[in-house]
Amino acid sequence: MLPGLEKKVAIVTGASSGIGKSCAEFLEISGAVVYPIDIAKPISIDITDRKELDSIAEKISSDYG
Repeated sequence: MLPGLEKKVAIVTGASSGIGKSCAEFLEISGAVVYPIDIAKPISIDITDRKELDSIAEKISSDYG
């Protein structure tokens, strides 16, 4: 567990498997609000598409300021 991450927002790319999944799980255990982003699930976006990135940024901003 990493102190100081409570109520912080973390965006983790490649979060459906491997290192990205492990990082997302660790951040969540440490108290961060995690947005797991991947071309596969759970939040499926293509990070090379600016419109998709802007859309998820707006959602996160509206949810957590």
